[in-house]
Amino acid sequence: MHSYSISRPASLPSLLLLCAQHSPCTETEVTRPWSSTEHQLQASLLLAKLEQIYKPVAFLLVEQDRKLLAQILTLLQPSLEKFLSYPASVHSLAWLTSHIPHPHLGQVVAQLLPHVLNWVDCWISHYKIAGCQVLGHIIATCP
Repeated sequence: MHSYSISRPASLPSLLLLCAQHSPCTETEVTRPWSSTEHQLQASLLLAKLEQIYKPVAFLLVEQDRKLLAQILTLLQPSLEKFLSYPASVHSLAWLTSHIPHPHLGQVVAQLLPHVLNWVDCWISHYKIAGCQVLGHIIATCP
């Protein structure tokens, strides 16, 4: 069992990943079977507290040459490679992508596209939709 302190910067990647797994990407999003209403509430409270202690997520992800984003992507990588077994990883990457502003998103597209294209190519509609939403965000955000 790991112990995380929200005031310790070393805990930040894991805590943001936890928030990403349970926070909504869109207002009209379908339910997430791995996340209960209580989990979503707690993730929302945790995210608000992290933003109060540090900075808004968009700034955290891109400061120091996207160091925090790289750490989170490293944590997510094994799950993304087997995304059919880890549906929360798809949601997490979609949520993170939605918080990366221009021009930083354009600088990480090469890391994102292999995963997103796998989702679009998947036979399960939920993953196709997630892939299309992320692609739409990339197209709208990057010049």
